Amino acid sequence: MSSFSCAPAETQPRGVQMNKFIPDDAIASVKICRTTAEQLVKSFGNPTGQGRDGDMATLNWSSVAIMTSPDHTAMGTQMIIAWVDSDGLVAGFVVNTVGIPQRPVPCREQHPGSPVEDEPAPAPRKPSEA
Repeated sequence: MSSFSCAPAETQPRGVQMNKFIPDDAIASVKICRTTAEQLVKSFGNPTGQGRDGDMATLNWSSVAIMTSPDHTAMGTQMIIAWVDSDGLVAGFVVNTVGIPQRPVPCREQHPGSPVEDEPAPAPRKPSEA
């Protein structure tokens, strides 16, 4: 003879993830007009989408994760867009932007005739900090 229980079964939280999330340190390593599209793909993996915005190529990575349990649901998303100019350099880069981002200008127009510095110059000090 079988016995059935009316007690609710313990349900384990369940999760679904589409695509991998890009780690913060990889995102922080992107340098406008220094990082190439090839370096970006090597660091982030293949993009989930590609397209064009005017004369620039666009690469994007999107990720979604959802965790559910009987009394709670949580969701996280990540959306990254990179604009690549005709020289193969990342001319613009946004993460989880709100609204429609504006297309950047190509790197040649951002820094006409001057080399790009690795690190920005330190901010001037206030007289009280001297």
